[in-house]
Amino acid sequence: MNITPIAGAIGAEISDLDLGLPMTDTEKLSLRELVNRYEVIFFRDQAITPAQQRDLAALFGPLQTHPAYNYGIRFSRSHGAPKHSRKAVKD
Repeated sequence: MNITPIAGAIGAEISDLDLGLPMTDTEKLSLRELVNRYEVIFFRDQAITPAQQRDLAALFGPLQTHPAYNYGIRFSRSHGAPKHSRKAVKD
């Protein structure tokens, strides 16, 4: 894993880390420490599934939902399997 600071105050780009592969505990800890240090981290050109993105986000704390997004793919917290919702979006 390589870390390149982006700006003087905040931000770093993380490269040479494939987010589509299982991460070690050391890599997970490193990512949390990098967020604490740089506040914002960037990963370029990652091909990950919605479930992998959810799992990555969960490394940094509890996930939140927003009532404006009442459609699309929902994930079961216990199984991680997508559940499709057909709710219509109200104007």
